[in-house]
Amino acid sequence: MEKRVKDLIAEINSFTSEGGFSVKFIALTAENVVKLRLEGPEVAAAQATMKSVIEQMAKTYMPEISGLEFV
Repeated sequence: MEKRVKDLIAEINSFTSEGGFSVKFIALTAENVVKLRLEGPEVAAAQATMKSVIEQMAKTYMPEISGLEFV
């Protein structure tokens, strides 16, 4: 499942890189929570929006993911 998460993040990065953002995979917990790091300009302001977008994509393509956490 970790490979599928990384593939999804790579796809997300193909869109976010235009805005100068990058999503980095940190870990996949035993409870299927994906831990991510958002890097780029004004990260704090963008984090809520990015989390919402990534959660929606994750629910669509990987419903077994129980949640996302930015670290």
